[in-house]
Amino acid sequence: MGIRLKPSPAWLLFQAVISFLALPASAAVIREDTASLGGEQYPCVYKWSDPSTRPQAVVIAVHGVTLHGLNFDALATHLAERGIVVFAPDLRGYGRWCNSKNPGQDEGSAVAYHQSGQDLISLIDAAKSDYPRLPLYCLGESLGAGIALYAAAEEPCLVDGLILSSPAVKRRLNLSPKLIPLVLSDAAKACANPIREVNLTPYIKKFASSDPRVVNEKINDPLVRKRLSALDLLKTVKSIRSTLKYAAKVKPNVPVLVIQASNDKVLKGKAVVELLAHLHSEDQTVKWFNNRGHLMLETSYLHPDVLQTVDRWLDDHILLGKPLLRISDSSAVATFSRSSFNQSESN
Repeated sequence: MGIRLKPSPAWLLFQAVISFLALPASAAVIREDTASLGGEQYPCVYKWSDPSTRPQAVVIAVHGVTLHGLNFDALATHLAERGIVVFAPDLRGYGRWCNSKNPGQDEGSAVAYHQSGQDLISLIDAAKSDYPRLPLYCLGESLGAGIALYAAAEEPCLVDGLILSSPAVKRRLNLSPKLIPLVLSDAAKACANPIREVNLTPYIKKFASSDPRVVNEKINDPLVRKRLSALDLLKTVKSIRSTLKYAAKVKPNVPVLVIQASNDKVLKGKAVVELLAHLHSEDQTVKWFNNRGHLMLETSYLHPDVLQTVDRWLDDHILLGKPLLRISDSSAVATFSRSSFNQSESN
C-alpha cells in the first residue's frame, strides 16, 4: 500500500508559478468586436483572448472622455498573450454608440455616465458567470478610473482589484495664452446654446499627451468623439466630482494600483494624494512616471516600463496575492507622494 504525501502550500505555489511561466507561446490573440458572454451578444463591448493559453484572469478596461474601448487594443492584446481575458466597453455616448442614425435620441447615443456604470456592473456580472474561478480586475484611465471605482464600490464581492491610470479627480484650470480666446469663445457659444456642440480637437491636441504620436493617433481616429455639447461637458465634470465619493466606498480588501504621469496636462497629479486618502484599501501600490502625458494605456504607443508595472502587479496578485509596494499607513502615503507631486507641479 503506497503512502500519499500531501503537497505543502509552498510546493503548490511553486507549481502554479512554473505553470504560469511555462504557458505556450501565443498562437494568435482573437479580438471580438461584439463580445459574447453567457450566450448573449454585447455589440458595444470588445473582447480579447488567446485560445492557446489557459485563462489566468479577467480584466475589464474602461476608457476616458471622447475615447472608446478599442483604444485599449495594444494593451489588451498584450495582456491576452499572457493569458488574461480582456473586455472593453464603449461608454454610452462614445465609440460605436455614436453610429446611431438619430444621435442623442437612440438608446445609448447620448452621454450617460451613470447608465454606463450600470452597464459595467452588468458586464462584470456576466464575466463572473462565464469565468467564475478567475480573479476579475477593473482597469480605468482618466474618467474611466472613476467609473471603475463606482463598479468596485457597488460590486465588492465580484471585483478583485483595481488599476487606475491618470485617475480623474481634479481638473487643471491653467490654460496657455493661445487657448484663452478659444475657451472664451466656446464658453460664450455654450451659454447661448447649451446643446450646441463644442469642437474638442484643439483641446485634444493640447492636452491628450506629451507624445505627438499619441495625439495624432486620437485626432485621426474616426471613433474618437471630437465634439461634445456644453451639457455633456457638465455631465463629465459632475462625474469627475464623484470619484472621491466612490473611492471611499471601496472595501479595504480590494487591492489598488495607481499610475500617474508627471506631465499630465488634463488633471492635477497632486489630487492622487487625496484619492489615496479616500481609499481604505489595505493594499495600495503607487507608481509615478516622469515626463509622461495624460494617456498612458489607451494608445498603441505603450511604454515598456508602464507595461512592466501593470504586468508585475497583475502577476503578483494573480499568483502570489501580495502587492509590489504595500502602503498601509496613510501618513506614509502622504509623505511618499507629496514630494513627488510637488516637484511635478513646480515644473
